Amino acid sequence: MEIENKILNLTENEKFNLALKLLEKEKNNIQIADYCFLYGEILRIQGFFQKAIYYYKKALPFDLQKDRKLDILNKICATFRAIGNKKNAKKYSAFAIKFAMKNKLNIAQSMLEKAMTYRLCGEYDKAIKIFKNIEKTYHSKKDYQGLSYISWAMGGIYRLTGNFAKSIQCFQNSYKIASKIKDKDLKLYSLFGLAGALRVSGDIDKSYQTYKKARAIVSKNDYFGLAYSYCGMANSLRQKGELKKAKSFYLKSLKLYKAIDDKPDLGFVYWGLGEIYKKENNNKKALSYFNIANKLFESGQEKRGEILNDISISHIKYLNGETKEAKKIFLNAIKKAKKERLNTYLEIFT
Repeated sequence: MEIENKILNLTENEKFNLALKLLEKEKNNIQIADYCFLYGEILRIQGFFQKAIYYYKKALPFDLQKDRKLDILNKICATFRAIGNKKNAKKYSAFAIKFAMKNKLNIAQSMLEKAMTYRLCGEYDKAIKIFKNIEKTYHSKKDYQGLSYISWAMGGIYRLTGNFAKSIQCFQNSYKIASKIKDKDLKLYSLFGLAGALRVSGDIDKSYQTYKKARAIVSKNDYFGLAYSYCGMANSLRQKGELKKAKSFYLKSLKLYKAIDDKPDLGFVYWGLGEIYKKENNNKKALSYFNIANKLFESGQEKRGEILNDISISHIKYLNGETKEAKKIFLNAIKKAKKERLNTYLEIFT
């Protein structure tokens, strides 16, 4: 247990190389299940989600302590969510809740994962209902970390459904609480959320500065955090018209997302690069990037990305004189957005 705590401590403090060295050094003194769990933790926090899932799953068949097994089930659900895999996120959310109830364990984290899975699947009303119920419990327990997380999660829903004022308020509240309790991860993700909400609401300069602020606190070993901040900065710069600088940030993000095999987010990078080439009147190259993005979005069931990408493709078709096809693609994108209860198509006005 002492060795395990040291490895988890190093991981939480983002000393991943030291954590891995210690894990390998003590491999023969650690149970296989614990080794797999710890390896999964190190990989997940760095953003290597697919590999993390592999190691978490390897730990499950062993005779684990019930709390540990529940923790792994919740983390598999969260990691599947991170890569946009709705089917498996739902599956492991159900496993976790059933296991917690059967063994009379604390179900709060599993319910939180269930709400986040509803959010991923576009079932926003169900998600908010659970969030608000958990929020009451967290208030009574003075669980500030939980309150910050819920405020961040609801900020994301309000952004997706177009209530930007409420979204910004939630992200600011999340950041305020996270700063108070000195939770670096929650500070980072509330800044990411705030920057995104500011950008799509039209406050591009403030968005860029917020992404920049987030980038300043990301660990050099947090591949996902770095990739996300570079892509966000690139999006803001692209909207400001600083295309050369935006392209350099997209390329940095591209390299990192490829390293962690994050297909949905990689799709957003290719889409952003396509938008740059479109602005540079290189429609052929733009379309090739949109086609790559489309495959990535479809593989990750990323509806918001699919909608943005379809609108961009319709614009290219229109510029090429294919007005009938352009109209068809555009209207289908709007139809899809309304079906998914997403206001993504309105982002073209910002």
